[in-house]
Amino acid sequence: MAIAGPGDLPTALDVLETALGSRPTPMQLRKLTIPELDDLAGLLGELSEAQSKDEIPGGTYLVGGWLGTYWSEPFLRGDLSRSLLYYSNLLVLDPLADYFDDRSRLPTTHPIRVRRPEDAKFNTVTSGPAIWSTHGTFMAFRDDPDRAVARFAAIVENLYSLESLIKSGVVVLRSQWPILSDRRDALATSVRHDVRSQAMQSLARQPSTADDAFAVWDNLRGLSLSFSGGAIPSDEPWETQHIFYYLAKTLAIADASGAQYVPSTERDLELLRTKVGSAARFTHPGGFLEEVARVVVPSFDVPIARAVEIRKSSSGFEDWRSTLDRIRRGSRPAEWWSFSTPCGSAVLA
Repeated sequence: MAIAGPGDLPTALDVLETALGSRPTPMQLRKLTIPELDDLAGLLGELSEAQSKDEIPGGTYLVGGWLGTYWSEPFLRGDLSRSLLYYSNLLVLDPLADYFDDRSRLPTTHPIRVRRPEDAKFNTVTSGPAIWSTHGTFMAFRDDPDRAVARFAAIVENLYSLESLIKSGVVVLRSQWPILSDRRDALATSVRHDVRSQAMQSLARQPSTADDAFAVWDNLRGLSLSFSGGAIPSDEPWETQHIFYYLAKTLAIADASGAQYVPSTERDLELLRTKVGSAARFTHPGGFLEEVARVVVPSFDVPIARAVEIRKSSSGFEDWRSTLDRIRRGSRPAEWWSFSTPCGSAVLA
């Protein structure tokens, strides 16, 4: 009996095609109504719930940073292409699930009480994913049907531009929302532990640049609350809670799907090591893959167009990836490497 692989799993595109009768055209998508979007949201939600507890056959990789969330957007096509030169498959967040979810499964964040200098009384400051995550969602656009439908259509068209990757399982979509709900208590416990950890607090409060600031949500890096001593002492440790929740939920999504989380920056790797120990070794080699792509790939469209073919027919893909690993680790950095790639032969300094 054949073992099921990622390409055998139903996808959001399959649900849309079943519901709409065929692969939808751009015109058909833009003629949908709010009630029809509600129906599609329900069907897609059923798929999300059904898959939320299933590990992806054969394992996969969840890359941190913007790629896991915005992977289907055209502005990240180059990053996606380069990643497909290295990873056998990728776990990514389902943009339709993120569009339709009402955010009711997000936790209530710990409020921060800040003393007012003028009268020594307190203001209570509340922030978090429930506020940051709704921009551009169906919930935000619901009262404006034209915008709601247009954004839905744009997401679907982005997905169809990567249809072969999705339906073959090279890119595996998962909704984060059932996982955040199922693991709500565990996530809250994780955040409390990190808030109390001196090592985690010290790292989270270190100065950072725009490039290596810690994520506080899928669409936001570097925003953290700090009141220069104005917060009452018992609330001050909670100023970093969103950094810790984001890390915990990322690990939960990876764990639920049988994926390996790969941090995107050295600081993200350091945060992971501080939380779980020294088992994590590497970050996503984004800069290195950019150089590889520059040297060996004539265009970013090559790995996108051939990713499915490569993984089905190229027995050398794992050798290619092993070679990249050896080069990236700098075992012989001064020498030129000659090797066979999924796209032909290449020489890389």
